[in-house]
Amino acid sequence: MKDNDVRNMDLTSRKAGEGSGEDERLLMMLGEALGDMPGDEETQKAWRRFEARHGDAGGSRLRLRRIFISAAAAAAVVALVVAFVWSDIVGSAGVIETFVMAELPSHTSRVADGDNVVVQTPSATTSDVLLPDGSRVMLGSGSRLEYPSDFGQNGVREVELTGQARFSVRHDAGRPFVVKSGNMSTKVLGTVFYVRSYHGSASSVVLLKGCVSVSSEDGGEGRMLSPGHQAVVDDKGDIKVEKADIAAAGGWTHCEFCFDDSRLEDVMNDIGSWYNVGIAFHSRSLLSVRIHFNFPRSVSLADVLLALNDLGVAQFRYADGRVSIEQK
Repeated sequence: MKDNDVRNMDLTSRKAGEGSGEDERLLMMLGEALGDMPGDEETQKAWRRFEARHGDAGGSRLRLRRIFISAAAAAAVVALVVAFVWSDIVGSAGVIETFVMAELPSHTSRVADGDNVVVQTPSATTSDVLLPDGSRVMLGSGSRLEYPSDFGQNGVREVELTGQARFSVRHDAGRPFVVKSGNMSTKVLGTVFYVRSYHGSASSVVLLKGCVSVSSEDGGEGRMLSPGHQAVVDDKGDIKVEKADIAAAGGWTHCEFCFDDSRLEDVMNDIGSWYNVGIAFHSRSLLSVRIHFNFPRSVSLADVLLALNDLGVAQFRYADGRVSIEQK
């Protein structure tokens, strides 16, 4: 098909009320699937039939399919079916879920679970936990902290975290403090740091002061952090150390969203973890868009999305427990 024919089809489709991009995509995929296009005369005849049929009363997808069948050989029918299936696969695979809603309690709970103590928080809530050794933990929204009731008596102070927390660890040279979170392990003696590790997301540590060693669960060599830096452990166990955005990492401890030139993916994952809603991007390019966003966490999700929409960088919608981010 000639280029001017494609442009003409676009105009015809708009007049008929059809999605011009849909028709163009189907025709282009048909040509690519067939490999060899019909001769010029046959193409022009087929095009005239398509133009005449597609112009009346709204032309449904079923009618469009019949037009293709009458205008091409049997191989074209096969190609069209393949095109529709391929389009459906791309449509579903094009949604990138970066945060998944979890089952959470309605209020902060602290219960005994066998020989362990478990503390859990609901959405949009923080909770202060004092550990038996005097270390303090500020537990973030939708988080779970578990530690043994005989904490530290075996020579190691170990806790398990899902979610995020700010740790202020009491120094004890004889008893290392270890935080197990996802596929990451953080070992310290006494220091202040943030840990973030929600299901389905990369685990990270941001060091405020002191010194920590971060390693993956595969037992590889740990990486040492210095204050103001963070370590991110991906799902393969690879560790990346880089300078941290301290304000963004700790905004939740002041009940604020504090992002300065941050990736939209990071901003939305933080919003998802605070309100416990799924986050789904409908365009991969939006993941790396950078924004400035400072807003209180005490407001509703609806107010946050309204503020984000005012930025004009994307379209934000909430439905059925999930925020969708699409191109404007």
